[in-house]
Amino acid sequence: MVNCALRHQVHSASHKMLHSILSFLVPAQLKQNVRVQPDGQPRKYCLLLSAPPPVQTVGYYSHFSQLPNVWHPFHLDFLHAISPHLPRSSSWSLHSRFPSPTLYSNSFSFQPLNMSYSSQPLSSSISISFICFQEVRQLELLCKQLYESQDSAHRAEAEKALVGFQNAPDTLSKCQLLLDRGDSCYAQLLAATTLTKLVSRSAQGLSLQQRVDIRNYVLNYLATQPKLPNFVIQALVTLFARISKLGWFDSDKEEFVFRNVVTDISKFLQGSVEHCMVGVQLLSQLTCEMNQISEADANRSLTKHRKIASSFRDTQLFEIFRLSCSLLGTARENCKSLNFSDEGQHGLMTQLLRLAHNCLTFDFIGTSTDESSDDLCTVQIPTSWRPAFLDFTTLKLFFDLYHSLPNTLSPLALSCLVQIASVRRSLFSNTERAKFLTHLVNGVKHILQNPQGLSDPSNYHEFCRLLARLKSNYQLGELVMVENYPEAIQLIAKFTVQSLQMWQFAPNSVHYLLSLWQRMVASVPYVKATEPHLLETYTPEVSNAYITSRLESVAVVVREGLEDPLDDLGMVQQQLEQLSVIGRCEYQKTCTLLVQLFDQAARAYQELLASPNAPQLDINIQEGKYTTLTFGDSKAIIVCLK
Repeated sequence: MVNCALRHQVHSASHKMLHSILSFLVPAQLKQNVRVQPDGQPRKYCLLLSAPPPVQTVGYYSHFSQLPNVWHPFHLDFLHAISPHLPRSSSWSLHSRFPSPTLYSNSFSFQPLNMSYSSQPLSSSISISFICFQEVRQLELLCKQLYESQDSAHRAEAEKALVGFQNAPDTLSKCQLLLDRGDSCYAQLLAATTLTKLVSRSAQGLSLQQRVDIRNYVLNYLATQPKLPNFVIQALVTLFARISKLGWFDSDKEEFVFRNVVTDISKFLQGSVEHCMVGVQLLSQLTCEMNQISEADANRSLTKHRKIASSFRDTQLFEIFRLSCSLLGTARENCKSLNFSDEGQHGLMTQLLRLAHNCLTFDFIGTSTDESSDDLCTVQIPTSWRPAFLDFTTLKLFFDLYHSLPNTLSPLALSCLVQIASVRRSLFSNTERAKFLTHLVNGVKHILQNPQGLSDPSNYHEFCRLLARLKSNYQLGELVMVENYPEAIQLIAKFTVQSLQMWQFAPNSVHYLLSLWQRMVASVPYVKATEPHLLETYTPEVSNAYITSRLESVAVVVREGLEDPLDDLGMVQQQLEQLSVIGRCEYQKTCTLLVQLFDQAARAYQELLASPNAPQLDINIQEGKYTTLTFGDSKAIIVCLK
């Protein structure tokens, strides 16, 4: 039996954690297992004492800095008293150095968060096992060599050795020790990514209890060390998300052990800025993990992936989205007092906006759309989400955030608005849809009336996407019924003309503006509303701005040796197809302009060729203009023939 005396003391005011100091008398038979190196100096070991259920597990730390017969007291965060019935055949296995994140107690109380995660040791050894610190130190050196060495041969050697470590039978316990030591951020990264691979391998055969222990270990670790390097936090967050997804349908005593995510993670949200940011990252990564088909999913069953994603959507996603909106609403109310130059506060807002965006971009019906393309798809919001959109507070929240946040954050708010503007039509009744569209158009109009933020390329690009969604999800007949439509379409036309004239600014965004006008013009024959659509007034301005700006760009491209936009045949073809539709609205004006410009270019080119002293640069510029007009004129002819 182990005799023990328990006393408490505050370990560190900076950590705000209550630690316990336990002194114990080690059985003589254990002292005999301490090995001494040939030079007479003992090695340094970590020791964990554990016993099979129902005996409680308790961790011990012992630092052998003297001869084997000198045993130092060790420290633990929290612990349970050892059962008086601890058998002599108990399992004695490796633990780690102090401080450990209270992994080995059956309750966890961390001030001021009051978190509580039940956990057991990751190692399941059933015999006395000692691992020399030197072996773990070697792993840490290999990690440093892999990530910091300038010698490719050294990096390859380290990578080969670490691959062997990942496939070793004692990988689990070594990963735990690497994390607990915390001496190398690269070793922490290795441990987290290795554990992620272990839990992703179906053939690995980790038990349910082991996977639960790993999950709780990660939560404890992040709770006690919220200021880890970002890449380490991301690796641990990914591990948590992966193990939660793969065990989504695993149950113990009729309880799904991996589904209590919001309750567990909400404890982080009640703490410091760092804790809150970690909590939001956990929710955000979990949402992403549920939404994507990983290699592990591909090797198993896509049907199971959809079952897990659907269950997560139905039981967790809306609550997570409401939580993100609630936190963003609090941030909006306190926006003037927030210091976004502070890395922590800026990072927290970034994570909150990403969380909301991940919820809105979730693959609700399993269509598996290509995220690399933007084909103006509809967001299939579940009917149960109706309350979040019917009172328009969610829509207003993100418009307010766009106007309140700095340019480093506001594009994320616009990205959320792009998704909100694309919610499926059937979510609303006709009356509700009209009200929702009115609020949406008014929000767009307010941005155009205060365009300062659009000077930022990211804001500009997301706003162009938002404009395109106005027509992709709503009919022209519905748009013209909006109370402020005449003013809004005028502002949109002015913005489009200015954007086309600034052809070097965010050229990839032009597609969305032309798409908006193309779709509106294509809908004109089907409009039954009596209100004027005013397209005959503004489409000639758009066509004129596109054509003249492309002609003016030729001189700049030739003189400054820039990349010729005409070399991107795919983009040019797409834009001219859009322009050909826009030009139909007032085709006579568009055709007249093209013919006039074509005649001017031909005449100027002939004059240059006739002049013996004409500079070659001027000839090249005129040839470029002639080529540009040839592209446009051919499209005009096609439209005329149609």
